[in-house]
Amino acid sequence: MMNPMQLFQTLRMARNPQQMFEQTVNQNPQLQNTFAQMKNSSNGASFEQMARQLAKQKGVSEEQLMQMYNQFGNKK
Repeated sequence: MMNPMQLFQTLRMARNPQQMFEQTVNQNPQLQNTFAQMKNSSNGASFEQMARQLAKQKGVSEEQLMQMYNQFGNKK
C-alpha cells in the first residue's frame, strides 16, 4: 500500500488523476470507508477530526500533520 505522499505524487504525474484516484480508492477498503465517512459528514470539521485521529494512531505529531497539510497549498 502506498503512503499518502507517494499517492499524491503519483496522482500529480498521472494522465487522468481522477480515474487513477478512484481506482486506488476502489482497491482499498480502508480508503473506501474514509471517503464514505467524508461524504456523509455535513461539515469539514468531522474530516479534520478524522485526519487528526488517524495521524495520532499512526504516530504523526500535530506539527507534522500541519506541515503535510500546508504542502498542498492549504493554509490554516
